[in-house]
Amino acid sequence: MSIALVVPAWFGYVGTLDASQIVARGHGQAIEEGIIGRLRAAQVPPSESDLSEILEALEPFGLRYIEFGGQVLRKVGTARVDSQARAPRETGGQRFSHSGDRVRMEVRVPPPRGGPPRGRPPGPRSGPPHDGPPRPRAGPPRDGPPRPRSGPPRDGPPRPRSGPPRDGPPRPRSGPLDDSRRPGPRGPSLVFEYEPGPANQLVARARTSLIINCCAAGALLVAAWFAFLWLRRQEDSEIARTRERHLATLGEMSAVLAHEIRNPLASLKGHAQLLAESLRESPEKEHKANRVVKEAIRLETLTTDLLDFVRTGEIHPRRCNPATVLQQAAEDVGSDQIVLDIEQAPANCMMDGDRMQQALTNLIRNAAEASEGNVEASARRESGCLVFEVRDHGPGIASEELEHLFDAFHTTKVRGTGLGLAVVRRVVELHDGTVLASNHPGGGALFRIEIPGGK
Repeated sequence: MSIALVVPAWFGYVGTLDASQIVARGHGQAIEEGIIGRLRAAQVPPSESDLSEILEALEPFGLRYIEFGGQVLRKVGTARVDSQARAPRETGGQRFSHSGDRVRMEVRVPPPRGGPPRGRPPGPRSGPPHDGPPRPRAGPPRDGPPRPRSGPPRDGPPRPRSGPPRDGPPRPRSGPLDDSRRPGPRGPSLVFEYEPGPANQLVARARTSLIINCCAAGALLVAAWFAFLWLRRQEDSEIARTRERHLATLGEMSAVLAHEIRNPLASLKGHAQLLAESLRESPEKEHKANRVVKEAIRLETLTTDLLDFVRTGEIHPRRCNPATVLQQAAEDVGSDQIVLDIEQAPANCMMDGDRMQQALTNLIRNAAEASEGNVEASARRESGCLVFEVRDHGPGIASEELEHLFDAFHTTKVRGTGLGLAVVRRVVELHDGTVLASNHPGGGALFRIEIPGGK
């Protein structure tokens, strides 16, 4: 839509500029005719008062400056256009140059088509002064019969131009002479400046229309961007609400199952342990009883994870030491392969220490099970955030598993529940933080928890 608004307006503006040039030159030609008509009615060469009267008469039509260059240069008005900035010569011997809202035009004033009667003494002329020197009035008679001064052209071939020079300068013909055939300048120069009002109005309207369309296009782009952000936020909110509803439904079902299973499971586990103690004299039967105990413990762990997963979404932040939380999580795992880096950890920060310890315990336990060497866990402050990192030295994470790694009941273990990492993400999100999983460049998996604030 923005392109559809701007492109036609731009082409319309360019077309209007071309049309305004034509209108401006037509305006100038009309002013030229008015000036030349008034010059013919005035004395030649015109005086400054004559030019002032012409300027005053044509000022309502946009005329602002006149310069008449005959034997004496006369100027009236105020010039604004640089006299050296000349456009290419146009048809009719006119020159145009533009500067802002003004146009400068230069023409040649045509001389009168007739001259004064011969034989009369020279007097005031009605046209521009003759370009050459004055014609002498008397002189020695020329040889030969007198040449007729007027009449039809004589018969015979044209008179050759070569021959002895005649006495005195050549005399002008008494008949009309076409300006285009007259050698040399055709007349004194006339320069004037004018403001082409109609052309300027056309350009101003086209420019206003272009600016309005560009502003409308910009407003559309801004509105589209905000609409995109709003729709994106709505989509994210809807996804979050859908996931919360899914988790709520799953939590209710899991809570019921865990509650119904936990009590019979405790009784089953207790009797299996008693049975195993009573069968110590029969190793084969004791082994079978211990296997029942192990499966009961696994079911108990599953019910505990379910209850942790569906636990209420409320957290209780308080001042606690991140280094202590990480140490307690490592102690819960109880592995000798855990290496802690807590030197850069802040002294304290606001968070729910028990829930964060639970999340870190899950991460460290998974890393210890997958690692073929030490497990590195660290806590530090970075860019105003509290950062926990847990890295193992195992095979890493497959690329197809990264997207669903934190989904509930998604696991790559044979005997896993798939709730450990889901609990981690839930705890971190309750702290308004993020948890990311990636493959470390040096090998193994890297889990990074960022909690905003870190103070």
